[in-house]
Amino acid sequence: MSDPTIQSPSGPGKDVIGDWRVSLAEIDAMGRKAARGAGFTWGMAEEAGRAARWLAAYRLPGPEALVAVLNEVDAAVPEHAPRIDGDVWHCNAEALCPIASGAALSDRAKTIVQGGSFRLGPVIWPVLVVPFLCRAARDLDCAMTLRGGDFLVHATSEGPVARDWWAVTVPLSRELLVTRIMETPGELRRPGSDAHVLPVELWRRLDHFAQRTYAPATEASRRAGAGAGLIDRD
Repeated sequence: MSDPTIQSPSGPGKDVIGDWRVSLAEIDAMGRKAARGAGFTWGMAEEAGRAARWLAAYRLPGPEALVAVLNEVDAAVPEHAPRIDGDVWHCNAEALCPIASGAALSDRAKTIVQGGSFRLGPVIWPVLVVPFLCRAARDLDCAMTLRGGDFLVHATSEGPVARDWWAVTVPLSRELLVTRIMETPGELRRPGSDAHVLPVELWRRLDHFAQRTYAPATEASRRAGAGAGLIDRD
């Protein structure tokens, strides 16, 4: 379990501008704490960090999508969680959270494999759902399709497949249909290097959310060695 008193990966100084080079592990750690700072439970925050890292590994906008989602759901995470009580999943807010939706779909992957399907209402940055279904596809040795308007991705046991990778980065899908498929036409995306380059301001925005998870330092905690300046042991 993550410790909220432990600092996130070191970030750029105030004088740094332009881009910031980070590792996949740093994306995972920062994404997890940022999601927690925005109101996710630690368990779901860990899923958020993993999803951002997974997408970055495949040279897709994982941290970028996560920042946009956190800006949207900040302090209102439960309002964006899916209500699974009808033919179409909805939520109390205008659009579904892709982290909560991805986790719920992953739990129901066997139903999809057996020929079932799920239809979701509007989803914020649906690309963040893809890591959940690719992991399920790997575990179940199958392939699933996520389709909504121009957004179309196949989640396979080997990774994501798409014909138009630009369309995968849409910030909102008005609907999302998830089904099983037997063939996956398109280009298989392969994972790249461990390094990922982000705009400095985007990394600072993640850190803004992550700062909320830190316990305020007290004189007693300073004497015990807690508070700012510790090495992240996640």
